Amino acid sequence: MDISLFKDFRAELALGRRREAAVSLGAFIRSLDTLAKKRQFTEWLLAQRDGRRMAQRHELWTDVVLPVLLDGYAKGDACSTYWLAMINGNPWLTGGKTALDLLKQCLSSHWEPARVRQSLLAELLRGFEYAVHEWPSGILVSANGATDEQCNLIFSDVALARELDADGKHAAFLDDFEDKVRLYQTRLQRKS
Repeated sequence: MDISLFKDFRAELALGRRREAAVSLGAFIRSLDTLAKKRQFTEWLLAQRDGRRMAQRHELWTDVVLPVLLDGYAKGDACSTYWLAMINGNPWLTGGKTALDLLKQCLSSHWEPARVRQSLLAELLRGFEYAVHEWPSGILVSANGATDEQCNLIFSDVALARELDADGKHAAFLDDFEDKVRLYQTRLQRKS
């Protein structure tokens, strides 16, 4: 692994020399000729301040980062699972598991529990905000209204969010959201 090629890539990119940056990046990627070298670089990259954004660069993602993360995920590595949740966005790569599913999977590991808990809470809150954004028309799951069974799953996720929100910072939002889901579920049950 020749890290100087990666530094050249960053320097060229910062100067707006995209063609030269692409050449440096290509040479750097070719220097990562084993999975072990790719893993070493991926771990280093994701520890950088802009690592998450940089890892999304197409060539790095497809040729270096993704193979490392998928290999780690297949072996049950919580760090790889976490980063797949944070970067990926393609559930088909993980057997249909969403970022939320992957973060829940990481929760039972001992890998950086504070980071996992914080990311999982943020993902749950993002999902709740989406679910309620068309209120009072309904509660959404994906593009459809939630079913009675999905409402019950939402209640389980709200309970998990309360557990993760140890300082109660989001308690008012969670109370309001839970009330709306309960009201929506009552409407559903009256219709059937």
